[in-house]
Amino acid sequence: MLSVAFAILVKAINFTPALLAAWTALECVYKAVNVVQEKDLFSMHENPNPKCLVGRNIQNTIEPLFTAAQLAMERVLGSVTLEDVVKDIATKENILSY
Repeated sequence: MLSVAFAILVKAINFTPALLAAWTALECVYKAVNVVQEKDLFSMHENPNPKCLVGRNIQNTIEPLFTAAQLAMERVLGSVTLEDVVKDIATKENILSY
């Protein structure tokens, strides 16, 4: 749904590819392609053994860590635009203009 609304907005404003790249954070791309559901980047064992010391405690212990890791990744992606990626590639390939 977000990607459809974004496409309509881009068309309505008549963004150029360069302007769109400058304004589009990688977090938007990540969420638009719907790679994973919200807070589902990391998977956990569905049925841990309740008789096992680790099994009965691991989900409650590790879930907050996985959530924090996913949020940190999304913050990093939010701080990088498509333009940043293109400029980095151009720099690495010694391309003066893109």
